[in-house]
Amino acid sequence: MLVLIPWQSREESMSTAKHSVIRLPGVVAKTGLSRSSIYAAIKKQQFPASIALGPRAVGWLEADIDAWLESRISASRAEERRLG
Repeated sequence: MLVLIPWQSREESMSTAKHSVIRLPGVVAKTGLSRSSIYAAIKKQQFPASIALGPRAVGWLEADIDAWLESRISASRAEERRLG
């Protein structure tokens, strides 16, 4: 469903619709990682960085989290094939 925001044109709204942002509880639920594990992995550059949504709010692009999950699945399966 396309929601038009008063200050956006239809084209801008369609472009924005491509980017779903999820907050920390959604990232935790989607990845199974704890809050501290997520931030530790970000610090090591092993997890997608958050984006600022406001002065005191951050979120993650859902596509970035999905890509990270896919890379972890691929790496895990490659390791299983290598071992066994």
